Amino acid sequence: DIQVGLVHTEFGPTRQESLSERAQLGLKLNGKISSSWSWNGGVAFRRDDSAQTATDLDSAAFTAALASPAPAPRFNPFGDPAAGPVNAHLYPSLTYVRSSDNGRNNTRVDLSANGTLVDTWAGPVSLSMQGGYQTDSRTRRSRGAPGTSSPVSHFESESRNASASLNIPLTSRDNALPLLNRVEARFSARHSTQDDGSEGSGGDVGLVWSPVRAILFRARHSTHSVVASRDVSDRRETLVDETLLDPRRDLTAVEAQILFRDTAEFAPEKSERQTFGLTVEPPFLKGLRLSGAYQVRERKNLIQRRFDAQDVVNNEAAFPWRVTRAAPTPEDIAAGRPGAILAVDTTPGNTGFTENRSLDLNVEYRLRSERLGRIRFSGT
Repeated sequence: DIQVGLVHTEFGPTRQESLSERAQLGLKLNGKISSSWSWNGGVAFRRDDSAQTATDLDSAAFTAALASPAPAPRFNPFGDPAAGPVNAHLYPSLTYVRSSDNGRNNTRVDLSANGTLVDTWAGPVSLSMQGGYQTDSRTRRSRGAPGTSSPVSHFESESRNASASLNIPLTSRDNALPLLNRVEARFSARHSTQDDGSEGSGGDVGLVWSPVRAILFRARHSTHSVVASRDVSDRRETLVDETLLDPRRDLTAVEAQILFRDTAEFAPEKSERQTFGLTVEPPFLKGLRLSGAYQVRERKNLIQRRFDAQDVVNNEAAFPWRVTRAAPTPEDIAAGRPGAILAVDTTPGNTGFTENRSLDLNVEYRLRSERLGRIRFSGT
């Protein structure tokens, strides 16, 4: 048996062409409810079309050409194309085209209102509310290798979202107290649902504290939970096998089948975020501003919509059920290695836990010059 691992140079590279078009139309409206309340609304429609075409080598036809008993259609793998054409006349019959066409219609309606609930000695207590409704329709047709089907998938969804934010001033510069030049609390909540069963919800608590006019502290804690739908809407078809490097078999190259099931089940993904910020504007140097923000974000049961097959193989210990191997041969047993990879499951699912920490520092200086206009220096 002979394993073919290279493509003859006369074939050239595999090629893919993509074309996308987008058209959209929108209308926005706004108005007053009262002297302290206003509203905003909008309607938008968008149409997206895309097409991908790829040329590739027909593996079955190529294998048949290597073994052809007749000399004319037989592929010669030992000729030197630098000296003249060897197999160029065969490649048109060994090439096939696979393609996919995608169409998407998206319609969105948004409405928001904000205003003052009550005036206090520290300032107005304000409320902001937003809501939205969205419909999405997608159609995809795929045409693969010769002899395969041309599946058509159609997906429609409806989603809704709502959020509210309440801002409460406790002290302000107009009625500041010692070490309480400005104190402000902010609370917000949000929720979204989709007719496929997915939903998300979260909330924020924030605090702003300015002990003196030149210093401002900010703190915020937010939580968010996402429940993904059981069905996978963005389906795809495996058109060709994928070549992978197996780290458990001395990085041997192997062609494995890539599996992608139509249905996936997800555990809820949860995230928490804490943010702390500081801004200083020294009164002795007008125009100078120093600021910093420190953020910690933790996410559990990460929802992974796309798995890379090589990443799964490289981390097989974390995803043992996603890698299917053949039974080890006597040679494999003697070498202490597992059997060869047959298939890798890249169906979406949950991965694990991540923690991100970031620190941003910024310095900014504005020159107070009227003759030269406004000049600002900054570093981050």
